[in-house]
Amino acid sequence: MEFILFKDLLQVSIGKRLELSSIPSGADWKQICQIAHNHALTGVCFAGVNRLPSVQKVNLTLELKLQWLAMAAQIQKRNELMNERCAQLQRMVNNVGLKACVLKGQGVAEMYNLDVNLNTNLHLGLYRQPGDIDMWVKGGYKVVCDFVQRTHPSRDLSYHRFHYHVFEDAEVEIHHRPSMMNNPFHNLKLQRWADELSHEQFVYKANLGFYTPPSSFNKVFLLCHIYRHFVSEGVGLRQLMDYYFVLQNSKVEENEDVMDKIRQLGMKRFARAIMWIMQEVFMLDGNKMLCTPDEKEGRYLLHEIMEAGNFGQTDKRYSYRGRYAIQLQNIRHSTHLLFHYPSEVLWMPLWLIWHFFWKRYKKIMIRRQIGKFK
Repeated sequence: MEFILFKDLLQVSIGKRLELSSIPSGADWKQICQIAHNHALTGVCFAGVNRLPSVQKVNLTLELKLQWLAMAAQIQKRNELMNERCAQLQRMVNNVGLKACVLKGQGVAEMYNLDVNLNTNLHLGLYRQPGDIDMWVKGGYKVVCDFVQRTHPSRDLSYHRFHYHVFEDAEVEIHHRPSMMNNPFHNLKLQRWADELSHEQFVYKANLGFYTPPSSFNKVFLLCHIYRHFVSEGVGLRQLMDYYFVLQNSKVEENEDVMDKIRQLGMKRFARAIMWIMQEVFMLDGNKMLCTPDEKEGRYLLHEIMEAGNFGQTDKRYSYRGRYAIQLQNIRHSTHLLFHYPSEVLWMPLWLIWHFFWKRYKKIMIRRQIGKFK
């Protein structure tokens, strides 16, 4: 019952319906608020609460409403700060002659304000709960590594990004690759495809002061991002809401080419499941679909998403402690997905081993590089 009401509230938040299917009790409201928190949708759902008729909020206690309001206000303030930091980071990168754009997160949030169904002055993007800043700098690993080590040296890296310690109040990841996949053959195709995107195709957001990728790129990249996190640790509805707004506010004409690339990357089954969720939870317009929805796989995927929460943080099915807890939990999480997404799952242990040694080697080389700069 709580999920039905939560789904109703999400649909109210994005302008797909005007009211809930029934009036929530006081206990229902607590559960709805908790689910929203688990999926990093507290702010967006509060925007939906504000759009409801007063009669449907009769059992929403003043205490809970004020708590919800306070969290939404913090999210709005945080978004304003993060947008400012994105613009500042864009200027820093531009000043040294590099080309870059903001990925996902703040790069997608503006699309929340574009949906004509909302018919409101509310800037819904400011209620999207922000994470860190992800900026993709074109040029490859060496170019990005040199930029990082010459400005704010960091050995906190992985295959596709550096943690860039430039702001005290905002976490930044500088990407030399937008994303990655466990399957090395699919990963190679992904990297080649990303390299083909020219910086001239980046879209400048004059009102925000930074660049974002084109929608055709986001349709593939964000699906890959959701897929990777789903297989390795779990993913929440916030990432799927991002994908909804990308699909809803983009050209249908580009979907055929997008779907062709999704097939090449081995994500067709996953895409069909996602389309069912887009239809069932977000009521995506039929003409915006990338492919035919798969209800059976979609129901399985939605169950996993609701169990795991945002990046698997609320998954109570297993937990590990110790130095390698995260790796053990990720492997355990991916194991039960084997028969659904075998390609990524089977390659995951080999990927982790390869990445462990790759990362150690890169850290050694970076330490030497930093020494030369001193």
